[in-house]
Amino acid sequence: MKTLLVMALHPELADSIRAGLNPEMYRILHRTGLEEAEGLLAQGFVDACVVDIELTNMQVVWLLEKVRRRAPRLPLIVYAGARQWEYEEEAYLQGANHVLIKPVRPKLLATLLERLWTAPAAAS
Repeated sequence: MKTLLVMALHPELADSIRAGLNPEMYRILHRTGLEEAEGLLAQGFVDACVVDIELTNMQVVWLLEKVRRRAPRLPLIVYAGARQWEYEEEAYLQGANHVLIKPVRPKLLATLLERLWTAPAAAS
């Protein structure tokens, strides 16, 4: 079973991800921010992280940078409310594996997560 950390201000995103993914394959944990998630990240208790952000806010750069420092190899998926290429590019430069624009269909997320762990070692 893989553990997916969802960092979002409100639990609705975690609830919708939980409802869309196979509960036998994924455990979904919700934290409202980096401070709450720090212990999980430092101890390596999560297999991937979904960060809910608005890409129009430069806080995304800071947040992704901090997550990357605490968990350098942790796969990061960014959920954004709108597409803005400057901030999307910055998210990738800070180590995001995927930037997805909401709403995200559960099948797409499940496929991306599966590919994170089945990708050949040479690709990572």
